[in-house]
Amino acid sequence: MNEMNDTVGAPIFNIPQDGGAAAIPAEDECELALAARLFVLLAQGASENRPIVVAKIEEGVLEIVTLFVDGMAKVASFEIQPGPMKEIEREIVGVIISIVQSANAVTDMNINQVLCGFGSPSLLME
Repeated sequence: MNEMNDTVGAPIFNIPQDGGAAAIPAEDECELALAARLFVLLAQGASENRPIVVAKIEEGVLEIVTLFVDGMAKVASFEIQPGPMKEIEREIVGVIISIVQSANAVTDMNINQVLCGFGSPSLLME
């Protein structure tokens, strides 16, 4: 029997691993999925002639990048102040909504989840 590891998509029966999708470690697969979503987002922005917006939270700072069709980028950084989680989430969502609306942008799915209220801003840290 094969030893279990963190390989996503590993077969439930024993077949030779040839370096295909079943052999990609979980964290590499997540990076590939993120890269694929970013390429789709870029293509959508280009086809609609609209900027794209991607946000992340790192070390208590919310960074929102707006990439315009002409290749220019604008980065907005906001320090997240300690406080009740619900209040922090409302503030983060408000900032993201403001930037997305003012830029008439195409957004990443994680941002959409936050804007729709069925996802936590912690999704942006993934």
